[in-house]
Amino acid sequence: MHNWFLAKVKCIREDDKGSLRKFTDQYMVDALSFTEAEAKVHNLVKDQVRGEFEVSGLTKSNVTDVFQYSEDEYWYKSKVTYLVQDADSGKDKLYNLYMMVSATDLKNAYERLDDNLQGMINNPRIVQIQETSVMGVIWNESKEEDLIDGIAGDTSATEEEL
Repeated sequence: MHNWFLAKVKCIREDDKGSLRKFTDQYMVDALSFTEAEAKVHNLVKDQVRGEFEVSGLTKSNVTDVFQYSEDEYWYKSKVTYLVQDADSGKDKLYNLYMMVSATDLKNAYERLDDNLQGMINNPRIVQIQETSVMGVIWNESKEEDLIDGIAGDTSATEEEL
């Protein structure tokens, strides 16, 4: 199981025109604790930014799954709903899941999310997708083993079980 954190980093770096500007970058971090998440952000950002930077915010995210396609730079957050019948009362209960997917555009994000949901959840409904300002995902080291065909995502089966 993954614990996702949203980290905000304030730094000064060059913009598209070559001028130095202040930026606030966001990263999704797969970590066991706030301390580990902050350490991972520091390790990544120190190699990418010249000068000083500050982790200005670190919050626990409601994201349950992240699907990363290596060639894409835009991140989309989606809300997925599904119904489950309660075994005791027999009533349907609505559940919400929040997922992130990398894609080239909104349509591509929807298609990729829909593909990943097949077989994962019965009768899922993608009710919302929006582009985020997340610049990247910092995975746990063990996540590298889950890369299949350039895709990283939370999977219930290991490669050996497939």
